[in-house]
Amino acid sequence: MGENRGAQRRRSRPTSHHLDVCDADSSELERHLAFRDYLRANPKAFLTYATLKKNLADKFRSDREGYANAKSPFIQKFCPICRGGSDFLAGMMPA
Repeated sequence: MGENRGAQRRRSRPTSHHLDVCDADSSELERHLAFRDYLRANPKAFLTYATLKKNLADKFRSDREGYANAKSPFIQKFCPICRGGSDFLAGMMPA
């Protein structure tokens, strides 16, 4: 499901939470879990990412797409590290 971000329904009122749902065998889930594991193993990266998310949430309070796009450079920077190779970065790039 994560591969079909454009299929998300637009809401007319603000929401307080966002949930990604992925097929159990999807590459999208694999990327999410690898990034999660990287952040768990690297407290400095975790704190940096947490601070970034807080700042972006304030800046993009009513712009979910802008928020997601603004996080991308951080995620793209660290994804090759959390998978141990540049092939992971290629998987994170939009087609």
